Amino acid sequence: MACYLWQSSPNAEGVKFSYTLIFSVGLPSSPEHQERLKNESRIHGDILQANYMDTYRNLTLKQLAELRYVASSCQNIKTIIKLDDDVGWNVEKASQFINNSLSTNEICCSRRSDFKPLYKPGEKWTVTKEEWDLPTFPPHCVGMMYIASIAAIKRMLTVVHLQKFFWIDDVFITGVLTEASNVTVRHFDAVNEEYKFPLDVNDGASFFSVYKKYFVYWFMVYNQNTI
Repeated sequence: MACYLWQSSPNAEGVKFSYTLIFSVGLPSSPEHQERLKNESRIHGDILQANYMDTYRNLTLKQLAELRYVASSCQNIKTIIKLDDDVGWNVEKASQFINNSLSTNEICCSRRSDFKPLYKPGEKWTVTKEEWDLPTFPPHCVGMMYIASIAAIKRMLTVVHLQKFFWIDDVFITGVLTEASNVTVRHFDAVNEEYKFPLDVNDGASFFSVYKKYFVYWFMVYNQNTI
């Protein structure tokens, strides 16, 4: 999971956009993996590690860790872009949206409404009645990405302790917390979840899901006139 932190004014001469990249991780399953993380962090300085096991069912903890860090330690940041690590993006289009369209009390994403919990055993997103006993989930973001103002994030964090924990992070972070804090979830239609090269390069999407091994190539193709 990656977070891009937007600063409204680039702080270096000749820099068109100013983003800080953070990779959010938990605790790995072995000491060897932890040493690799330490080495990576020493080289690049872009890893945020928190005290939880890095498993699929701990993704809510992962998002809470990164949002709390940004809200408390990044005073000059106005906006956060949360991306899964298989999501590419058009830097210029996303920046234009942040500058011109993002309000201070909202999250923008591919919005999902009237989504029902799955109670079928053995499925990836199966939940129990004890975990979720309502007929539907609140409106929330499809997990691949969202853009949010820091003001909205701070409002959401003030109500975390009042909510029952739920392990599906998309629902808890962008559904339960936004609803409880009166933060708006606004649909952002510039998202393509199934990109095919080269057919979709000019389809207008600002964010797109790609195979991880091709991410760098997609990013360079889509931002060739920007970076």
